[in-house]
Amino acid sequence: MHRNRRGGMTRRRIVGAGIAAPVAGILAACGSAGGGEPKASNKQPVTLLMVNSGAIPQGWRDLGEAFTREHPSITVEFSGVEGGSWGGYFEKVAVMAAGGAPPDVARVAIEGVQLVAHKGMALALDPFIKRDQGQLKDYFPDVNQNMLKSMAYQGKQYQLPFTWNGPVIHYNTTLFERAGIARPKDDWTLDNFLDIARRLTRDDVWGIRTPNGYWGGVIPWLFLAGGDLLTDDWKQSRANDPKTIEAVQFYQELSVKHRVAPPNAGGADFNTGKLAMRADGGGNLRLSTIQAGMRDFDVLYFPKWRTQTHEYGGTGFPIMKGSKHHDESWQLVRFLIRKDSIAAFCATVSQTPARRSVAYDMWVKPGDPPRNYRIYFDMLDRGARAVPSPPEFNEVEALTLKHLKQVTANEIGAKAAMESLHRELSELLSRRPPAAV
Repeated sequence: MHRNRRGGMTRRRIVGAGIAAPVAGILAACGSAGGGEPKASNKQPVTLLMVNSGAIPQGWRDLGEAFTREHPSITVEFSGVEGGSWGGYFEKVAVMAAGGAPPDVARVAIEGVQLVAHKGMALALDPFIKRDQGQLKDYFPDVNQNMLKSMAYQGKQYQLPFTWNGPVIHYNTTLFERAGIARPKDDWTLDNFLDIARRLTRDDVWGIRTPNGYWGGVIPWLFLAGGDLLTDDWKQSRANDPKTIEAVQFYQELSVKHRVAPPNAGGADFNTGKLAMRADGGGNLRLSTIQAGMRDFDVLYFPKWRTQTHEYGGTGFPIMKGSKHHDESWQLVRFLIRKDSIAAFCATVSQTPARRSVAYDMWVKPGDPPRNYRIYFDMLDRGARAVPSPPEFNEVEALTLKHLKQVTANEIGAKAAMESLHRELSELLSRRPPAAV
């Protein structure tokens, strides 16, 4: 392998692998933005390091090669950082930055936006956006405005949406047909959901499953119940809110009372017909499900409880403040959020396009499932909310999963678990230091 030394850091070369105002306000509010004016490119050969959570898929290699063809003076090195979860990945990126060897660009989910911004690791993008607004004029109307706001912090934009995901209900159409169950209406209710789950649970098939998960586990049900883990500004705990407790209890009862989900947060394979409905993944499951050989599936909105509010997360590319190549990094970011780049990536990697035009017209091949694929994107228009992602996300997720694990194992009741979680979250959030931005 070719090795390149930059800033004292030796790195393996893997070429090409892998809450703000609306748009008008973003383009107008462009002062120093924490990083001054964009650094001009000197057109000298530059090597950028971009990190990605987990392995480097072929989709990154393809994009890297395409970018370098357009910008011959810029080489991209991609490095996969294994963290086990978004939280673990963010911790490792923070260690790289603190150690004086930050990447130039990182792929970061909404769960890490406030973390990297609050710690002063990322560069605000506002000056770049203002400078290049002509080239970006078709981008901002093409992405969901709430998601865009979720990638901002304290009035400054730190990321632009590239891909995203939001849990919806995947269901096995063959199992529905065998049980004589018609496709539910978009505004189906929690009672409809329970009735269908009971009718589908038989022999070795489960109606639903309840993983010990944060983003793809309990959070969507909190939103449906009208509750939340944190306050809207993500500064205080709402874990002991009666509606939040009720949602966690319902999540527990799907297994221990209604018996439509495997016990102890157990798994059941959707791709082999052992799970009739899957509620822990959105459009990111579409391609992987097809690649696993399953085609008899479709998607539904979550059922309506007090609300029908859905959850979402998304990814973008913050430019690290410690990078010596801000302008070249911005060129890479701007390339990655283009329609053709997103479409090419999502054609080979199980991800959901962040641009509506790509999701509607360039993502799903004619005849490919699911039939109602637009739900993957349209759920954003139903008052969807970002997964709770404060600067302390790593610890918030870990504490939540610790207590949820006891609930799903039926070792403790929802009220006791959430009261304990509330105390721990309140203490954690009270220790937040001032922002370094």
